[in-house]
Amino acid sequence: MTTNKIKVISKAIRWLILSLSAVAVAYLLWSFFYQGTYNFNSDSTQFQQLWYESEANKGALFLYTAPGLILWAVLVYWACRLLSSFEQGNYFSQESIRCYLWLVWVQVAMFVGHILFTLGISFYHRQLFEDSVTMLSLDLTEIFILFFMVVVLHVLKAARQIEQENKEFI
Repeated sequence: MTTNKIKVISKAIRWLILSLSAVAVAYLLWSFFYQGTYNFNSDSTQFQQLWYESEANKGALFLYTAPGLILWAVLVYWACRLLSSFEQGNYFSQESIRCYLWLVWVQVAMFVGHILFTLGISFYHRQLFEDSVTMLSLDLTEIFILFFMVVVLHVLKAARQIEQENKEFI
């Protein structure tokens, strides 16, 4: 694959991420203001039960999801920044590795945040519903991907160091 092709693909993927993110935000806002639903954590049945429960504090529920929303925005930012670096032909630069490092740590934070979110929602759910059960699921695929991202990060750092040593040798 040529450098120009990588630059074009990186730009297209960056714009795709930005477009899909804008569509997702528009959908979340539309569903919130026009349907009265909050679909950011629509896979959590306990969250959805709490959202429609009249005694539940919707402000507190929104605050439970705020870290996830912020991390999602940070993830989009660093992914676009990495792709922008690729567009400029900087594949092993310090900037690219820094962006990738941020992506890894944001993914780790999202993984831990999801666990904390699930436990917090379960605790709140137990306050309003007697038959509440805490269900914490750990996705082994996600754990594998996080581990693999860390391995790739170390390989990128090693490749960059080898590249710098080769430049110094010449």
